[in-house]
Amino acid sequence: MVAPEGHDVGCPATHVPPVHQDGYVDQQHTKLRAIAYVPEDATHVIHIDSDCIVIGNLMDLFIDGKPIMLKTPWHLLDKDALAWHGVTQHYLGFSPEHEYMRRMPLIYPSRIYNDLTIYLEERHGFMSEWFHKIDGRRLSEFNLLGAYADRFMPEEFHWIDTSKEPLPPLVVKQGWSWGGFAAMKDEWDMLYAKS
Repeated sequence: MVAPEGHDVGCPATHVPPVHQDGYVDQQHTKLRAIAYVPEDATHVIHIDSDCIVIGNLMDLFIDGKPIMLKTPWHLLDKDALAWHGVTQHYLGFSPEHEYMRRMPLIYPSRIYNDLTIYLEERHGFMSEWFHKIDGRRLSEFNLLGAYADRFMPEEFHWIDTSKEPLPPLVVKQGWSWGGFAAMKDEWDMLYAKS
């Protein structure tokens, strides 16, 4: 569990200082540096947001030892999702063919975090110099990670193109915290009652 400094999340957590004044952008920095918050011998990092509840076996998210990564061609997405294409292209310097922020949880090999940081810093300078200046929430951490993975380490994932293959069964039920947790409470109470 990772949380911003000064936030009591009701359980033990690693609290991180802010890097960006906008909490939405700030939490993306934490995710891009996730390797700093896991044990040194961790082979993978599984990202699950606070508006999610695990309903299945997380090991079902691996096929032949590789994490499943969903991707969808940009042309099949609505205009809201398309906002992340130009942002991702800006930071990576190439135009990704797919969108990678399809659903929780998202899993990456541990080495991707340092590799991506080095790549970004070679293009834009040290993250400490530019990250805090990001304007208007113009960042998509999971699209950066996904597009980087697809281009530079595709062999480390089991890829599913959602335009060609069916989605695997849900392992995590994802809510929408922007709509308020009250909207999810009844459904989550029922899921807890079944377990």
